[in-house]
Amino acid sequence: PYLQNSYVRVRSIFRKIEGEFVAPAELNLSEDAEIHLARMLVRFAEVVPSTLDDCRPNLLAAYLYDLARAFHSFYEACPVLKSEGAVRESRLALCELTARVLKQGGLLLSGLAMQMMGNSRPASGAEHHIFRLIGTAENGTKTLLPESDHTLAGTGNLQRSIHPALPQQG
Repeated sequence: PYLQNSYVRVRSIFRKIEGEFVAPAELNLSEDAEIHLARMLVRFAEVVPSTLDDCRPNLLAAYLYDLARAFHSFYEACPVLKSEGAVRESRLALCELTARVLKQGGLLLSGLAMQMMGNSRPASGAEHHIFRLIGTAENGTKTLLPESDHTLAGTGNLQRSIHPALPQQG
């Protein structure tokens, strides 16, 4: 229910805006909650392969829970609809990507559960029957999507625009 609540809260933001949202080319991230949420979103590309390689859906479940917590902190600390200009567009972009990751992660998690109910452990390469490779990052991280839902196919540019904007961890 917590993940669903997070998803519904994000979608409610977009029901309140006029017109269609178009993600900005660059993000303006200055608040700690914005930066933390962006870092969590970027981790999705790392968590999925680890989850699939080790057949450990608990890794994805924990990540999605942490992402939902990060979104709720962001939502409380950073007014989205009351902000203006580039700050508003950046916050809306974080919200949109959060909704996509929560949706995609939930679909992936339910697919893994169904797969595990049929087998004690998926056969090597089984993910290719359920998932489609949509890209490989420079560091070798692969991004997979369930064959039935390609809603994250356009987020690569947004993820690349988030990553350089993040301050270095100290």
